[in-house]
Amino acid sequence: MPQPISPIDAFNRILEQEIAFQVQHKLELFLGASKAKKVVARLQEVCKQKNHQHFRSFSEILEILREEQKGRSVRLISEEKMIQIIDRWNY
Repeated sequence: MPQPISPIDAFNRILEQEIAFQVQHKLELFLGASKAKKVVARLQEVCKQKNHQHFRSFSEILEILREEQKGRSVRLISEEKMIQIIDRWNY
């Protein structure tokens, strides 16, 4: 039986196919399929650019998940949504 993985560990192992699938599935519950897929892709891209260095905090992840929309910076996940995701991660 697989052991539960903490959210920060999951984000740090996002390049592993099975972990990426699990993260995307969990995020879909809060963000919808399209946005969840975008978040996973962005985290994988940044992880590759950083030579697989671990994310140190959820704040760092939130900053990474910013994108430009119509000339302004928008987060793909808000702080409130991240707290909800973390709180309900293992349910």
